[in-house]
Amino acid sequence: MANKNFKHNKTDLLNPHEISAMEILKKKLSENDVWENQLSLNRWDFIKVENSINTNLYFIETGCVHVYFLEEDIEHSMYFGFEGSIISDLSSFLNEEPSILNIRCIKKTSAKIISKTKFNSFLADDPEASKLWREVLCELSLWHIERQKDLMYSSPKKRLQRALLRQPLLFQKVPHKYIASYLRMSAESLSRIYKS
Repeated sequence: MANKNFKHNKTDLLNPHEISAMEILKKKLSENDVWENQLSLNRWDFIKVENSINTNLYFIETGCVHVYFLEEDIEHSMYFGFEGSIISDLSSFLNEEPSILNIRCIKKTSAKIISKTKFNSFLADDPEASKLWREVLCELSLWHIERQKDLMYSSPKKRLQRALLRQPLLFQKVPHKYIASYLRMSAESLSRIYKS
């Protein structure tokens, strides 16, 4: 049975105090000691490069990673993983096909890894974990809908306000030049609006 404190609705994405399916699943993964390997990565090391297949999940213990794609020489930031995050190239993980995403460390990073094969085996053996994973995918879908809405606002100030509301830790963990790219504005604009 899923944790009774988990409430599946859109407001979970805006409430950092709500217990999410992801938090419960992370706890189960740790309790069952299913992580296969440990990575110790330096700043600028890649976990995944564009046009490759990567079907692992990564639990970030320390550090910070940047998930992005390149258009010519411009980096378009998709999301970030920092202490306590589980990250992957979800499209590659689900489809087992190459994707355009890069995952690169922007700080020295320590991460645990689980392969898709072992993860699926874990889910097959644990119905509660399997249900939680479905909830996680739903949470991620809703999160990406909110993210798309954020980017549709023409006002940079509004985009920043939404990011501060939905992801307050972002501004403590990620260098501001990457957040500027994430919010579709210049670093100078972010600095000016953030200070005002």
